[in-house]
Amino acid sequence: RRNRDLAFLNRIIAASAMVQTTDVLLETVCRELAQFLGAPRAAALLLDETGTGATVVAEYQTTNYASSLGETRNPAASPAVERLLAGALPCVVDNVRTDPKLAGAAEFELRDTVSWLLLPLCIQGVVVGGLEVDSTVLRPFSAEEVDLAQRVADQVSNAMSRAQLEETQRRLSAAVEQAAEAVVITDADSTILYANPA
Repeated sequence: RRNRDLAFLNRIIAASAMVQTTDVLLETVCRELAQFLGAPRAAALLLDETGTGATVVAEYQTTNYASSLGETRNPAASPAVERLLAGALPCVVDNVRTDPKLAGAAEFELRDTVSWLLLPLCIQGVVVGGLEVDSTVLRPFSAEEVDLAQRVADQVSNAMSRAQLEETQRRLSAAVEQAAEAVVITDADSTILYANPA
């Protein structure tokens, strides 16, 4: 089992290092997570900038559900979004049908969800989205599985953070290159490290 867990985590680490776009990474993670946990569905949700809703940006499913890809959910109608906004802790529900806060939720009814796992994605301590895993049969997620799945979510969060930093760096570099005034960067010994074309 330990070798299987390590192989799974290594595939996620490799994907997060090699994949160029967040969308492709999230698709890969959804597939790997669902297959590893033996669940028919996994999806990635990203919160909007206002924190008032989330969009399903990646999804993997083995059954013929109606896809929720591109679907936008608001906290009032979505337990997943409500839980993400509540904090940065995994949420494990063995049976959504008997949980007083989740029973009858439309998103679970549509997918015939019985057991549910939600893992937050955080960047610099702020929840920016989540990974959710649905099972259509009663399937308690063990503490070890939740811990490993949270490590996957942390790896994805780190990759998303790196992507944001790289985008910021590209924008700043373009701004410096296009500046009309001279920009010179030196080290502590006044050695010029960079000068823009101006």
